[in-house]
Amino acid sequence: MCVELSPSEGYCTYTVSQKSFRVNDEQKFEGKTWWEMRPYMLQVPPQTWARIKAYIVKVCKERGGCGEIGTWESTVDRVDTIIQR
Repeated sequence: MCVELSPSEGYCTYTVSQKSFRVNDEQKFEGKTWWEMRPYMLQVPPQTWARIKAYIVKVCKERGGCGEIGTWESTVDRVDTIIQR
């Protein structure tokens, strides 16, 4: 999961392992800058992200067996904090 900080920099995190990193002109991800990655990403507005997140958490809790939901929630909370900056 990634969030754009500027047209040339993004912040990414793996939802389960919680490994986080920035991608920019100097720190590339799989050999690509943030700008080069952008055309291959699904980007959604923050309001849509909030609805998607709420739905995933709701379904996971309803069906049970979501042992990693706490880890996932803390990871997306970090992304939400980055978005609000």
